[in-house]
Amino acid sequence: MRILIIGLSLVIASLLFADEGHKFRGDYGVQEIRSMWFVCHNSIRNRSPQNLPLGWQVCDCFLDSLRGEVSFKEWQQMSEKEQYDTTYRIYTACFQVVFRTPKDSV
Repeated sequence: MRILIIGLSLVIASLLFADEGHKFRGDYGVQEIRSMWFVCHNSIRNRSPQNLPLGWQVCDCFLDSLRGEVSFKEWQQMSEKEQYDTTYRIYTACFQVVFRTPKDSV
């Protein structure tokens, strides 16, 4: 009975406190998401290996932001320059969020 109550409490808590901040466009396939994440992570690994331990957070942020902003169909219809500009803007913002320095530590 105790396990049932704990389990039920966890289910209710997960429903009440679900993250409503992320709204994704549902047309990204698993392969596209994994490929984009892989390219992001390799870019960090090749360009700034010292940041690799937190690189996964940048890539997660990047994909979450991209999927919330642009559908995969819209992404495919963008020119290379539009894709680059969108990628650069989102990546830069995510990099700053993940690697921000608290003002108190300066």
